[in-house]
Amino acid sequence: MMPRVIFTAKLFSKDLSVPASERALKSLLRTLTGINVLILNEHPEIPDIFKAGVRYKPEHHTEHWQDCLTTWRLGHGDCEDLASWYCAQLRVRHGIKAVPTATVRQLGQRTIYHALVKLPNGKLVDPSRMLGMGSSPGTMTPYNISEVEG
Repeated sequence: MMPRVIFTAKLFSKDLSVPASERALKSLLRTLTGINVLILNEHPEIPDIFKAGVRYKPEHHTEHWQDCLTTWRLGHGDCEDLASWYCAQLRVRHGIKAVPTATVRQLGQRTIYHALVKLPNGKLVDPSRMLGMGSSPGTMTPYNISEVEG
């Protein structure tokens, strides 16, 4: 068995420009989504993200990206973990060609990146908010699939 894979990247540092780092971030989101597609296809027992008991949990001073199987087993993930899982779920279980994306905003001297899911109709969906970011978990309801498809 291959040991756990650890991937290190010096994004958003003096080693890589902000535009290149942003492109790399979106590429990593697409890659994690692709890994989750593979996992969901092989593990149909993984529940719907909104029925799996997982919650949004921020990371501090690190970015540990985890696949949907790891997130389900841990019971929590942050924005890229949840967005890539939901995006893969929409693709695998509902045939919806959702794509992961990220938003950017300035907060004083800090630049904040946040992973979301972009639906084919252009609408942005935030599974992190639906799973507790900025509110009590469970107070925001997930979209009905009929809303997503429309």
